Amino acid sequence: VGTQEKGKGFAIDAAGADVIEWVFAAAEFCLLTQPLDSTRRNDQLLIRMLLSKPPHPVLTHIAFHLPLVSMQGVPLVEPGTNCGPPTGIKIRSLGSKKPDGSVAWSCSYRLESPGGPSLLVVGPTLRAEEVEAGKVDALLLSPRNPEALQIVQKVAPGLVVLDDAFVCQSFPNLPRISLRNLHALQKAMQPQRSVLLAPGESWDVTVAR
Repeated sequence: VGTQEKGKGFAIDAAGADVIEWVFAAAEFCLLTQPLDSTRRNDQLLIRMLLSKPPHPVLTHIAFHLPLVSMQGVPLVEPGTNCGPPTGIKIRSLGSKKPDGSVAWSCSYRLESPGGPSLLVVGPTLRAEEVEAGKVDALLLSPRNPEALQIVQKVAPGLVVLDDAFVCQSFPNLPRISLRNLHALQKAMQPQRSVLLAPGESWDVTVAR
């Protein structure tokens, strides 16, 4: 995700071959929504970010194994709190801990950039009641979320970008989302604007006036 400042931005679930060449120089931090899914992260990129001087923060709510890096030195995000690196971008993790202290396998985030567009990242486990009402400029939405339509109605985003559209199947019991189902979700959201981005495609989001 690029910001208004030239050459600066951040990454969300950066994954894939050669992603370091495309992401590292501009990524001030990397945000992981589903850290235990190895297909949604690039460990070489994360190692380079964490071993840089100064390090580029990696935001994760669950610890996982990384070679050369001790996760004990990586602070974990606590759902429902303000978090993030001192880049000027306000970041709040969404969701809540269970009574026993455990967390869901995915974490959602709201990001506010000074003078720039606001972004809501909605993972598969976020509930509508955990989302604060208020418009956002863009919503990155997992179509696996059972309360997706309620969340969209609650925040009235300027644009919905559907996630998981072209990612590979990561677990044998979790099939890929079909284009038929994605198009059905887009139809159910109408007249809300939504888009599916293929690998390599991009979309400019502006602040609502």
